[in-house]
Amino acid sequence: MAITPEQRKFKEEVDHYIIEVGNAHNEAKELTIKGDKLCKRFERIAKTIRDMAREHGLA
Repeated sequence: MAITPEQRKFKEEVDHYIIEVGNAHNEAKELTIKGDKLCKRFERIAKTIRDMAREHGLA
């Protein structure tokens, strides 16, 4: 059964949104990875500061 031009247009729009959702999902995963790396970096900095404070009798 052939699809109508209206159905074809709708399918093209749906396909476009599927691609956009996939792109947004990939970007969100990348940002999550970057956020996790930043958190770990700040945790290391905080640990260094705590260690320095202990060494100087401030903690």
